[in-house]
Amino acid sequence: HGESVPPLVELGIVHPDGVVVSVEANAASVRKNGKITGRLLVFRDITARKQAEEELQQAHQKHQELVNTIDGIVWEADVQTFQFSYVSQKAERLLGYPLAQWLNEPTFWADHIHPDDRERTVAFCVNATKEMRDHTFECRMLAADGHIVWLQDIVTVVVGNNQAVKLRGVIVDITERKRTEEERARLLKEVQDSHERL
Repeated sequence: HGESVPPLVELGIVHPDGVVVSVEANAASVRKNGKITGRLLVFRDITARKQAEEELQQAHQKHQELVNTIDGIVWEADVQTFQFSYVSQKAERLLGYPLAQWLNEPTFWADHIHPDDRERTVAFCVNATKEMRDHTFECRMLAADGHIVWLQDIVTVVVGNNQAVKLRGVIVDITERKRTEEERARLLKEVQDSHERL
């Protein structure tokens, strides 16, 4: 009977043709009549597993790099509570709140919508989610330093078993676009007012 012990070591063995094979070495004590009479070494080829682990790690790293280079906040949230379960690093840069605050405060999103937009925005999102309908909306949010940021949120409702199971989206800063629109509206009003006076 052999007495197994945990793996001793993982190592790479170089074949004569230069190919490196990853192996896991295990040892067992061989007993006869209660006495150890020898050791049995078992080598298992784990090359495929190691390659799969490395590829998975590289894919995860590429995914993170891609998400963090998008000029917007990539996020995922609970379908019932709207609490964030994931936000990309852009969140902290855009609004100034630490990522932990986004993730750990259950009502972070609603609490930081501008008070004048809050009720309308939350109601719109609740209804669209109940209808399992992807949706896009614009609202103002309050940054950590108090300034107002206009955001557009493009939301995907993930559906499974004919019910909404998760929310995912991308939040984009549209503050400059809104400022341009407001400036155009102001100039147009000035022109109209001057025509009326003439």
